[in-house]
Amino acid sequence: MTIIWIDGIFGSGKTAVANAVVKIKNSYLLEFDDLQEKYKPNSFLI
Repeated sequence: MTIIWIDGIFGSGKTAVANAVVKIKNSYLLEFDDLQEKYKPNSFLI
């Protein structure tokens, strides 16, 4: 398995490059922002 990690500043085209790689290779796109929203710890007090 090969993991490709694309990093850069906002608006630099990371998502566009990742989508192009997914189309060329038989691969999956895992977006960190989606994971961060789903698994962010709750910050409220009980």
